[in-house]
Amino acid sequence: MDRTSRASGSRIRSVRGPHKGLDGSATHAYCTDVVRTILGSLHMTLARRATTRKADRLELRLEPSQRRLLDQAAAAKSMTVSSFVLTHATDAARDVLADRTHFVLPDDRWDAFMQMLERDVRPQPELAAFLARRSVFENE
Repeated sequence: MDRTSRASGSRIRSVRGPHKGLDGSATHAYCTDVVRTILGSLHMTLARRATTRKADRLELRLEPSQRRLLDQAAAAKSMTVSSFVLTHATDAARDVLADRTHFVLPDDRWDAFMQMLERDVRPQPELAAFLARRSVFENE
């Protein structure tokens, strides 16, 4: 028997007795009270996190298919769409910025990189001539 919880919108499946698993083996039923308790405590944890007021807002324009996708993904993670989007967007932002400020090399390549940084500057007359030319963005 399936029913939808009004509080979380999640599906709770009540099962009585053993049933067959995906591999055909007998599995045991789970207790819906335990599922409800877990979902309830998770909901309370998320509600506590959501009580902190944030001052700034970010609005997005979405295609209906994008909204459905975000709704489904947030529900799969038992999160609100807002917290799902904020969590994943900030993680992505950290990754982008980390790629610009941190990089990792194997030891042998790191040593070669450091040697290149420490070597004496070589004169590069072609580069100096190029940089001495007037830019196309400068007024004549």
